[in-house]
Amino acid sequence: MISYATAVGPEDTLHHLFCTVGAPTLMISRIKEKNAAIEINYDVLLNQTDAKIQAINFTSKPEHSLGIIFSAVSDVK
Repeated sequence: MISYATAVGPEDTLHHLFCTVGAPTLMISRIKEKNAAIEINYDVLLNQTDAKIQAINFTSKPEHSLGIIFSAVSDVK
């Protein structure tokens, strides 16, 4: 599953991706182009042998990116 959201500002766009393929992962990227898009290659993403870095591409180069991989998730009651 991939969740995707954008936050469009006056000068840039933040792209938020949360993915649960493999370890839960959050990626946030800032792009200075307002109408930049993201392309996700699901065949590469779901294939266990391919390099995952080729699965997600932006139409414009991000200015900044941040990625967090959650190695453990706990359920607290």
